[in-house]
Amino acid sequence: MDENIKVGFLGGVGQFGMNLTYYESGNTGIIVDCGSLFAQESEFIGVDYIYPDFSYIIENKHKFKHLIITHAHEDHIGAISNLAKILNIKIIGTKFTNELIKSKLRETTNIIFPEFENIEAGERINIGDFEIEFIHVSHSIILPVSLCIRNKNFKVIHTSDFKVDKSYPKNQQTDLKRLKEISKENVDLLIMDSTNANIEGDNISEIDVKKRLKSLFKEAKRNIFITLFASNIERIRNIIEISKELNKKVVLLGRSLLNYLEVAQRIEYLTLSDNVFSVEKYRLESNEDFSVFIVSGSQGETFSALYHLAFSN
Repeated sequence: MDENIKVGFLGGVGQFGMNLTYYESGNTGIIVDCGSLFAQESEFIGVDYIYPDFSYIIENKHKFKHLIITHAHEDHIGAISNLAKILNIKIIGTKFTNELIKSKLRETTNIIFPEFENIEAGERINIGDFEIEFIHVSHSIILPVSLCIRNKNFKVIHTSDFKVDKSYPKNQQTDLKRLKEISKENVDLLIMDSTNANIEGDNISEIDVKKRLKSLFKEAKRNIFITLFASNIERIRNIIEISKELNKKVVLLGRSLLNYLEVAQRIEYLTLSDNVFSVEKYRLESNEDFSVFIVSGSQGETFSALYHLAFSN
């Protein structure tokens, strides 16, 4: 058995998007994440998304039988439908991540529908020469994980995206205790990804965001329109809770927003209260019943609900 670990990157290094890392040990290969990249219109006219080049994976498909997904953001799952057209692979992730991928793949034609395995933070699995441990982290999407990847002699920490927010419930915080324990075991390589990690200081906690939103909602004299990443389930939950407390209806605009919430409900992570409506079930009326509209498309995507709301007649 080859006792080294070979690490390669087909995207996600020095860019926001297209995350795909592969690991090899002996005759075993694993892929971690398989994301897309939003194309910049100024650089790629007429192109919406950019995907990794899978040539190396295909050339070594006898090794690569497993795809591990750290979380369900598009820059980590957006290219899975492309990979599934050319490779029969097993996908491993948390329940929310896997259910969201399944929903997307059901809308895709001419694919080899993958086998799925649900895992939870704290579990360990073995794939050929590798042992993979899943570690709980916090992020702007629910049920993300970091990885500790081991073979006989080497150890790699692959954090993927994470943040440290001590305002989260204990069971949703980044497991710093476990990461410190692993750090004492002679880690050979750390692959870490955290937006704005090079800026000194703490990020704004979700509790502080919730307090500020509540204050703004109280001050509002008319309907409120708020946009955010549709995948930020915890923040959406907070908006719904604030709105219910202030006797405001919540209206959901955007297909991706509805999709994320449908999956969160399906796995029983979230239950929507009776003050929440889809736009089809709600009609805007000029009365005193001020409402909160949650709108997807915070990055100004051309086909998003926010774009159409801003520019449609």
